Amino acid sequence: MFRPGGVMPFVPMYYLFLIIGVIGLFTALYLFPVIAAFENSLLNLCMQSFFLAAKNILWTLLIAALTFLPLYFTLTDPQLLLATFIVWLLFGFGFFGWVNSFIYYQVFRPWLPAPESIADTPLEETGEQS
Repeated sequence: MFRPGGVMPFVPMYYLFLIIGVIGLFTALYLFPVIAAFENSLLNLCMQSFFLAAKNILWTLLIAALTFLPLYFTLTDPQLLLATFIVWLLFGFGFFGWVNSFIYYQVFRPWLPAPESIADTPLEETGEQS
């Protein structure tokens, strides 16, 4: 096992890999929403994901908790594994994705264009006749 005192007992390398893994996980949590919300090159999108995760660390921790804690609790109870797995398939992924979308919207709001109101557009553009 890869831990201090395990197969690789070199403790500083363990913690270095742990930190790199957490940074990579936090960046990955933001990568697909950033790709969906913004247009840029893949490298810039990855950098934007990293900086958004770092800048909004409390939101990032909440997103990570909402994403991974239910899965952890599902896998730690072997007697209820099948029942919780069925509930996860039917409701879990969609529900937590829906909840996370509100958090992502709060994080992305300063960089998103302002929504256009139908009242602000002239009648000629909407196709309505007066």
